Order: sequence, then C-alpha cells, then structure tokens
Amino acid sequence: MRRSISRFLAAIFFSWLLAIPVLADLTGDVQGTVTDASGARVADAKITIKNLGTGATRVATTGSGGEFSVPQLEIGEHVVTVEKDGFKAFAQHVIVRSGEKTRVDAVMQLGNVTESVAVEADATPTLDVASAQVSDSISAQEVLALPNQARDPVVYATLSPGTVPVTKDNPFLGVGSFNSNGSRGRANNITLDGVTGTDISTTGEGGGLVLVQDAVAEVKVITNNFDAEFGRNSGSQIQILTKGGTNDFHGSGFWYFQNNDLGNARDFFDQTGQATPVIQNQGGGTIGGPIYKNHTFFYGSGEVDRTRGAGSTATATVLTTGQAAKITDPTTLALFKADGSPNTASGQLSNSSPNELNGDIWTLRIDQLLRGGKDTMSVKYGRIRSKRSIPETHLS
Repeated sequence: MRRSISRFLAAIFFSWLLAIPVLADLTGDVQGTVTDASGARVADAKITIKNLGTGATRVATTGSGGEFSVPQLEIGEHVVTVEKDGFKAFAQHVIVRSGEKTRVDAVMQLGNVTESVAVEADATPTLDVASAQVSDSISAQEVLALPNQARDPVVYATLSPGTVPVTKDNPFLGVGSFNSNGSRGRANNITLDGVTGTDISTTGEGGGLVLVQDAVAEVKVITNNFDAEFGRNSGSQIQILTKGGTNDFHGSGFWYFQNNDLGNARDFFDQTGQATPVIQNQGGGTIGGPIYKNHTFFYGSGEVDRTRGAGSTATATVLTTGQAAKITDPTTLALFKADGSPNTASGQLSNSSPNELNGDIWTLRIDQLLRGGKDTMSVKYGRIRSKRSIPETHLS
C-alpha cells in the first residue's frame, strides 16, 4: 500500500516538473523602472504585485539601475505598489495578459512612505513594447460580446490582421483552420490552458477543446515572432485560457434559442422557397469562488445543446422518366431496379435529412496557491458527450 502511494506521489511530482516549461505561455510578466522626480534611478525599492482576484502576492526589489522584472504572473487585474524610504508609496492597476510583458514605470515623489500616490487610470491593457511578437488579445468581455453562433472562440483568430479562413473546398482541413500571413492551414497551433487542442493528424481543432465559451478568460492569437517557449508550429499560436475561481463568488447563466420564426433563414442551395426547419436550445452556466480564501479556489462550467430539425437540402441530377424507360438491356435494367435508382420527370431531385443533436459539456477547475502565491497548482477536468443524428441523403 505504501509503495503504491509513493509511486502515485512520484508520478504527480514528475508530471508537475514536465508542466513547468508550458507555464510561460499561460502567464504574463510585469517589468519597469523606478525613478525619482529628477529622473534618477531608485535602487532597492520594494515592488509588490497583488492579484486582485485571488490575493496572490509577489515581491521584488529594484536593482542598481532602478529596474525590476516579475515573471509568470497569473493573467488578470493586478495592483503594483512601489515603496522606498523617503518617498511616497506609488500604486497602479494593471492588466496582465498571457505571453506579454506589461511595463510599469514609476516616478516617485518625496515624502513619507505612509503617504501614497495612486495613478488614477482605468486598468486597461498596455502595449507590449518589450517583445517583438505580433499578437492580438481578446478579453473575456469581448469573447461574449462578439457574435459567434458556433460558440467556438477559435473563430476569433480570423479577426487578427493577416489571417483568412482556408478555402471551403478543401475537405481535408478541420474546423478552426485558417491561413496566417500566407502560411499553410496546418501550421497553426491551438492550445487550451497550455494543452494541445490541435488535430495533429490534419489541422484545425482536435478533441482536446472541451470548454464552455462563457468560461474563457482570454484568447491570444500570435501571428509572428513568437518566442521559443511556444514552439511546435511555425504559422501562428492560438491560446485559449479559461477562468479560475477568486475570493468572491461569481456566476453566470445563458440560454440561446432559435426556431423557424426567430433567426432562421433559407440555406443557399434550397429550392423549396422555405427555410430548413430547426429548433435549437442551447444553455448553461458558470460558477466560481473560494474554497479557502487566498489559498484554494474552484470554477465550474456547463452547457447543454438540444437541436431538432431538418438538415440542409441537397439537390441531385438523376435520370428523367424518359431516359429510364429507354433502358432495354436486361442486366442493366435489373441492376437499375434492384438499386432503386430514382428518376423524375425533370431530372432533378431534392431532399433533406433530419438533424438531431444532444450535446453536454461540463468542466471543473481547482487552483491551489502555494508559498503565498509564488506558485500555483491547477487541476482541471472536463467531459463532453455528444450524440448526433444526421442520416445521409443518398442521391445518385
């Protein structure tokens, strides 16, 4: 029994070591310079960076040149505080985004350290001028506000400059495929919380993307000059990062409905003059909060999809009644009748297939802060079950 427990703990430890290299592309850095009012560098100033959601705190000290750098911070809103004897305390709110270096340059004013100077500004993301990568970051608010009928955040990659969807006539490229700056559709790497979600056999999305759109914290698209920490593919990097729990309880609920009278339109190939019947109910929710404040947090999400209706209309060219009557060869006629090959007076046959979907997705994430927030251990589990019925329309 003891040997089994030891092996289990050893497996967890080595898995954690293997996960360390991917932490960089899930977090962001804060760096900057501290000076006084005259522009002179301030050394040995205390830098405190606090995550406003979880309370995790990181502390650093400026070097002889007044510069500081705090790497691998959790994404989200933080407050940066600078303290030094003989100066008023400096505080500024910043938003840390994945794979980016947020810069904070603090100008200290003479005074008592108990006094403070707060930079009153909205906590908006700043331009990353410390790296050469070309990227676009989509926040959680933008993910929910932008129209997305498929509720698939990967489609936002095509909003970035230089990206276009792949041709629809290529049947070998999966969902989520696009070309970035002229690269092939197979050259993109899609990850979910650092785990590969790319269909490595072809391209586009694979089975690893188990997520609910309302649980997305950030979508990052890096199209050029990304660091070696990302690796694997040369075209672009699509990072999807999900939300975690905080010290406050938060939740959300949603329901999307579509039927023949609301949000339904004819498909392009329909010749009946009527929209394809469909009734779709898609709903779910999220909830997150503390298990033990400032230490342990949870975040869960779920979604159900119930779709009923008819599939797209297909039109095929078949034999006319007159052409079928001209089949006189006994063998050919026997095969024609046995196969049940259709024929119409016009030589055109339209039909549609029923469409039914029962889909369920749920995820649960647990985050544990270690060493006062210097380290974080996360465990996430998700499951997707989907049963779809799309009988094919066999037309000859």
